[in-house]
Amino acid sequence: MALTGSDSLCTFAYIMSTITPTPVIRPAQRADWPALGQVLARAYSSDHPVSPDYLDHLLHLEQFESIGQLWAAWLDQELAGGYLLIDNDLTGYVERPTGPEVGFRILGVDPPWRGRGVARALLDHAVDWGRGRGAGALAIYTAPHMLPAHRLYESYGFSRQPQRDSWVEPERHPLWAYHYPIPEAPTDRPGPTEPA
Repeated sequence: MALTGSDSLCTFAYIMSTITPTPVIRPAQRADWPALGQVLARAYSSDHPVSPDYLDHLLHLEQFESIGQLWAAWLDQELAGGYLLIDNDLTGYVERPTGPEVGFRILGVDPPWRGRGVARALLDHAVDWGRGRGAGALAIYTAPHMLPAHRLYESYGFSRQPQRDSWVEPERHPLWAYHYPIPEAPTDRPGPTEPA
């Protein structure tokens, strides 16, 4: 059965609507920090109640400048998410490292952009960034109640390391440790490649 011109246009429009652009990850410039802080605040507060102190923490990203590098994820020219990458050799962020490691904090994706591969692209970037710095693993902390984050990390290939758990002072809120071995070559990434 032959397609008419309008059928072809409808088919083309449908195909274009199903193509998901690849997120672009680049360093967050100082001018991006206020908008990135808003994105992270929305990301964190959409999943569970967030204390005013922690929201203030996310909205003032300049405090992270001395401990790591802020990165932003862009999708369709829109700021969709971001995080802070940390070289553990320089900061000692990760407790009891098993060797050269890197870490990240405050990973968040704006709710309207979830399900588009942004978080997975940020994880891919963290792995590549760590490999470029000679790290053998990516280690992170996450709060026990952050179940969507746990599902993401575990689907990617992270494993829990309870022996490295920590807490936030002074309230001693628990933090769970997760660990991901960085493959030597980008194509050897051991975790699943499809979103959870």
